[in-house]
Amino acid sequence: MSSQAGRTYPMEGASVLMPQHAPYTNPITVLVCGGSNFGVALDNCVSMQPESANPTWVIERMVRPLISHVMRSIH
Repeated sequence: MSSQAGRTYPMEGASVLMPQHAPYTNPITVLVCGGSNFGVALDNCVSMQPESANPTWVIERMVRPLISHVMRSIH
C-alpha cells in the first residue's frame, strides 16, 4: 500500500475478513475500504490474502470517497 493510502482516525475506513465456506481451503482475504489520508477522503479499497506465498495489497477504486463519521456525546 502506498504512503498516500493510509487510513487515519477520526475518519477511519471499514475493514472486514471475507467469509469462508467449508471445506475452508480458499485463502483468507482481508478487505479495507474508505477512510481518509490526513482529512482527505479516500476512494479506494485494498485487499490482501496474508497467508499466501507472496502477499501484496490489491487496490480497487470505489465510485466515490467514503468515510465514517461516528460522533457520540459522553455525559
